[in-house]
Amino acid sequence: MKYIYTVLIALLVFTSGLQAQVTVYHENMSDPVVGVYSGAAGEWTFDNQVPGNTLQASGGRYIATTTAQKTDGMRAKAAYLYNDISTIGYESLILTWIDYRSFLNNGNSGTMNGNPVKLYYSVNKGANYIEVTGLNEAITFNKWVQKSVKLPIACNNVQDIRLVWVISNDNKHGDYYAIDDITLTGTPEEGISTLDWNKVAKNEDPFAAGKSYTVDGKVVFLISQFQQALSYRHA
Repeated sequence: MKYIYTVLIALLVFTSGLQAQVTVYHENMSDPVVGVYSGAAGEWTFDNQVPGNTLQASGGRYIATTTAQKTDGMRAKAAYLYNDISTIGYESLILTWIDYRSFLNNGNSGTMNGNPVKLYYSVNKGANYIEVTGLNEAITFNKWVQKSVKLPIACNNVQDIRLVWVISNDNKHGDYYAIDDITLTGTPEEGISTLDWNKVAKNEDPFAAGKSYTVDGKVVFLISQFQQALSYRHA
């Protein structure tokens, strides 16, 4: 009975490990930046001035809407991320980033920079973009804030996923919206949960040394996964 409990615990631990999020892609805007683009020339720019080195930022460069004061009113500004980012073999994708929204208190600048940011994704090399829902953004000024959203199932197992952030602001007072530390994480799809236990012979110890099984098209040795847990097995 103790042996059964030990195996069950080992299974739970290993299965739990399979569900852990792993980093699929990360961009902290360090020079050189590859794959981050402004939708239109002059709308976004890279900078490393304050607040890039303040608490909650990576301490380096970030991308922000231009601070050049203009009088052309409220306009949507798009920042694209595409760099052959593959999600093949991953599910439960979560995208996180930190953002900074300035409020210089120059006239009525707060209302000029208070619109929520929108996130879109493309799974067909940018032919069309679909808005990601579920991004409940609290508008916060003058501090870096982490944002997180779960991407739709359609983003799983994609050879080239593309993302775009769109913010509408009026920078006639010099206010800006900044993004840094973009991270995409996911859960590997392959694992022991797909092992066909019916193929294990009756009374056979699947954790015996040398026993191998095919899981998700790959040969695995269960003993290598549970060696430490099974070392505490009692007869």
